[in-house]
Amino acid sequence: DIPLPDLKHRVKIIAYYLRNVLCQFDDHFLLYLAKKTRALSGRVIEQLVNDAITYALDRDGLVFVRKSDFELAFN
Repeated sequence: DIPLPDLKHRVKIIAYYLRNVLCQFDDHFLLYLAKKTRALSGRVIEQLVNDAITYALDRDGLVFVRKSDFELAFN
């Protein structure tokens, strides 16, 4: 079994997949996301980030991710 990533690694995973994307939130929100994804694997976190990016594209046609895009992705 591969263990789930810890908080530090979840922050790094989220930041990695957002590296080429403009975001309308700060590092505190990244920490919030990392805490909220404690039961998720790295692959599922990647999909969550991709879903948030997709919501941003659908909304504006731009990759400018907001907190609300992540809230949609969690649902």
